[in-house]
Amino acid sequence: MLCFLVYFKIKIEQNDINLIDGYVGQGYAIPYQEEVEIIKRVAKIGIILEPVYTGKTFYGMLQQLKVKKYKKVIFIHTGGLFSIFAFNKTLFSSRN
Repeated sequence: MLCFLVYFKIKIEQNDINLIDGYVGQGYAIPYQEEVEIIKRVAKIGIILEPVYTGKTFYGMLQQLKVKKYKKVIFIHTGGLFSIFAFNKTLFSSRN
């Protein structure tokens, strides 16, 4: 990420970044239904999220986009894909 910013000469100020931590739900690795639905929906277009970190983050980002007026949003997918296998029944119980 840093290489990308340096190469394209993109300057980011501290007040350009908003950290929001209100989408933990019931706790670590405990997915909530809305999050699971988002994970299933974006999987249909090839974006793989898991319910420990990236699913909660993506869901939170979408909720923030509904209530705030942001001009530019970057979602940094940090990986974590291997944890998706621990949620096989939760995510893949039906093929909807």
